Amino acid sequence: MIQLPQQGSRSINPQANQILQRVWKTKELPPLIKTFARRLIRRTLATTKRYSTNIDKYCAACGAVENDARLFFHCNLPCAVWFSSNPPLRTNNLPQEDDGVQLILQTIIPSSTTNPVFHKILITLWYLWKAINDTRFHRRNWNPWQLHHAVAALITTNDQGIAATS
Repeated sequence: MIQLPQQGSRSINPQANQILQRVWKTKELPPLIKTFARRLIRRTLATTKRYSTNIDKYCAACGAVENDARLFFHCNLPCAVWFSSNPPLRTNNLPQEDDGVQLILQTIIPSSTTNPVFHKILITLWYLWKAINDTRFHRRNWNPWQLHHAVAALITTNDQGIAATS
């Protein structure tokens, strides 16, 4: 068993650690989503504030200074995606974080969250990451409905793959 740091840039609080443990225990999530979730929770995604001096520190969509909370919850596209999701989520009520999204994830993923909703949240986060990178590096803009359809398609494909192996 590896002990995670309780302080510093790689620290993880107990509630976020529970989410992380749940990610790794689930068999229904593809490895890509599991790895992404681990990197998001552990603050190791290559965002503009961390790990890259070649990326503009301003959001390609809205021009504000980027951080993980803004990228995944407070910018225009994530706000529209979460508000139009089922169940809807009002991101203006979420904590404002400067370093990571651990507090936000604790808020939207309590321990009582069902597995289908848990999976949908993580897959939505991954597609938001993909949309952000497409905007920045490929000049391709996603709208909320495209993102919702991509999430639904991955969930359906993944569910069919699991059913085939059972």
